Amino acid sequence: MCKKFWFLLFLFSSLTANQVILIYGPSCSGKSTYAHELEKQTQFKTLDWDDFADLVGEAQASEALTEEINALRKEGHNLIIDAQPCFEFEGDNVTKILIYTPLQNLIERDEKRNLRLNREEKRRLFARSYVYNTFFQLFSVKEGCQFVDQIDLSSIEDDISKYSLEMESLEALKEIVHNKSLNLYTKHYYDSIIRN
Repeated sequence: MCKKFWFLLFLFSSLTANQVILIYGPSCSGKSTYAHELEKQTQFKTLDWDDFADLVGEAQASEALTEEINALRKEGHNLIIDAQPCFEFEGDNVTKILIYTPLQNLIERDEKRNLRLNREEKRRLFARSYVYNTFFQLFSVKEGCQFVDQIDLSSIEDDISKYSLEMESLEALKEIVHNKSLNLYTKHYYDSIIRN
């Protein structure tokens, strides 16, 4: 874990009740690892958007998670939310953290995960598409809120047609391949960005 993470851990361990820490990041970025490590070190309760999607479906997951957050805050709990890009939560004592991992590293992690889990081809294609789509739900090559990195992905030109990508992801990848290198920005403001 990086030094910035341990600084955040120290900071959050001294916070008052009813804190909500939202951890965002694309698939394979390590956000679940950070969330669980924070939970162990701070005694905050962790909620995972994916668990709510499994229970009530993706369309209702954000609403169900928001209800659970509000109920637990009324009881005085501090919370860590392993969030998806589609989830927004506002209020007092809310901290938003973004885990940034270069896209090429996410692709390598996804490939290792596919091998470790011995996924079938259909599941592999879905997982890789999900990496790209969650990445471009959080980041943009158009100037946005916070500069993150310079991105050069000319080596992934074949992926543009291979995976089932959302229009947003497809357009960003085409622009990156065409320009060879572009600046990368967040689409929203985050209190802290951790490079992983």
